Amino acid sequence: KNYAAENAIPLVEVQHHEAHFAAVLAENNLLETDEPVLGVIWDGTGFGTDGNIWGGEFFTYVNNEVKHLTQLNYFITLMGDKMAREPRLSALSLFDSDNDAVNLLREKFTSTEWSHFRNQLHNSLQPVYTSSMGRFLDGIASLLGIADTVSYEGEAAMKLEALALQCKHPGTDVYVFSLSENNINWQKLTKQLMSDLTQQVPKENIAYKVHLSLAKLVEQVAVHAGVKQIAFSGGVMQNTLLVDLLTDQLNENYELFFHQQLSPNDECISFGQLAFVHFSSAKNKINLQHAVTN
Repeated sequence: KNYAAENAIPLVEVQHHEAHFAAVLAENNLLETDEPVLGVIWDGTGFGTDGNIWGGEFFTYVNNEVKHLTQLNYFITLMGDKMAREPRLSALSLFDSDNDAVNLLREKFTSTEWSHFRNQLHNSLQPVYTSSMGRFLDGIASLLGIADTVSYEGEAAMKLEALALQCKHPGTDVYVFSLSENNINWQKLTKQLMSDLTQQVPKENIAYKVHLSLAKLVEQVAVHAGVKQIAFSGGVMQNTLLVDLLTDQLNENYELFFHQQLSPNDECISFGQLAFVHFSSAKNKINLQHAVTN
């Protein structure tokens, strides 16, 4: 910002997930589309426009404009970046209100850690919240006992996917997300998941059911938004099982768009920033022409 101001260079700031969305739109030649496009942008971390950490976002693209539609309901970010390296912290943040889950999670921490982290969860004066789908999957992986700490981001989600692939008899049942005006409530899902775990449903079945539920969530939001074109980006979209389920569940009634040459992770961001500036400029020209005409 300072460099741009000092040198009188125009500066355009592009939010992280909007850049993801713009990248997949551009790769699929959708920047000039006349039809609305739903953007499903799921990853681990991206700074949101409200100062919180985003990562479970839905956008719409209509008439050269991106609008934030809805997001995974916030949960508290525990210990900043440490949360990405310790899925047990995501599990604690997500399942803290469930006594059975708390009893299960307690053994993952020392007494000192347990006291400190729960104090941070309940007594922080200015908590930072997250809507991260990456951290959401991390928390589920930890609850299922397959990843409490990791050596790289995404490891827990990969283990969750690997567990789901072991499911020999996948069903059609899903966990419930509920849509409110501005966000996607996951509290029913965590309660139902914990119930399955208590009833000793095989963990691989639970893991598969989580993935299928995410595919159904996208359909639920698409119906709510009234769109027929859906584009996907963000690191979570490297999950092959999830992409397969999205295709299986949605391909008949929707046009689906994935990255072509770039990966869905952050390597596409710089391209997306350029694409965003391109269609924003087009929109501004249209607005200017409209103003002159009137």
